[in-house]
Amino acid sequence: MSTNMKLRHQNGFTLAELATVMVIIGLVLGGLLTALPAQIMSQQEAATKNQLNDVIEALTGYAIANKRLPCPALAPPAGGAEATVNIPGPPPTTGCTNNFTGYLPASTLGLSNLTTSGYLLDSWGNPIRYAITPLSGTAVANAFTTGGAVAFGGQSIQALNNALTGAPFPGLIVCSDTPRKGANSCTIGTNLLTQNAVAIVWSDGPYAANDAASTDVTENNVTADKFFINHEWREPTGNSYHQIMVWLPYSKLFGRMVQAGSLP
Repeated sequence: MSTNMKLRHQNGFTLAELATVMVIIGLVLGGLLTALPAQIMSQQEAATKNQLNDVIEALTGYAIANKRLPCPALAPPAGGAEATVNIPGPPPTTGCTNNFTGYLPASTLGLSNLTTSGYLLDSWGNPIRYAITPLSGTAVANAFTTGGAVAFGGQSIQALNNALTGAPFPGLIVCSDTPRKGANSCTIGTNLLTQNAVAIVWSDGPYAANDAASTDVTENNVTADKFFINHEWREPTGNSYHQIMVWLPYSKLFGRMVQAGSLP
């Protein structure tokens, strides 16, 4: 072995070799650190979607057991129990303090892993939101939140179906873009996702504070009407949107309740 090779073996790596190794390590770590937040966000998004789907199942189970759906809870820190209003008849019904911009009544549903005041939080620490149609302007107003010996205040499936499928469509309407106000605010085949949802649950997403004043989030969280927005996450200034939303179609609710013997 030559003298130069012996010296190199004895002295270890050269500065150039060490520099090359450090650059490689830096690139590897940089890639890992860049990918990690995106991976965490993806996991949080998936977990929240699963959570919302579980809530829809809990609402359906509650309707089967109690022959009605719960009203939304009031905003924190009021507590995660439903907020109802007794409405004299005829016939007397149970209405909601806030049908459209309320919160999931998680304690009323008997869910687990709640805050001390009874709210269910999403993956980013936001309380889950909840809306339910009051069926305003129909002969079956407040039927979905009215119980009794027979489900929904004794209203027939046919009466409820007629109310939900006829203009002006009193069910909750979900659009894929900001709606035009009116009886048919979304365009069928263009931006209409549903026009007869019984209930909607949604998460304010990872950037709730930043998105709060945007047009589409305001439509969902502040404007107390039957119109809601749901689309892919967007970043534009003034209208950023990162909510996650699912809804309970009347056909699914009726089908499950009939199957369980809770609707005649």
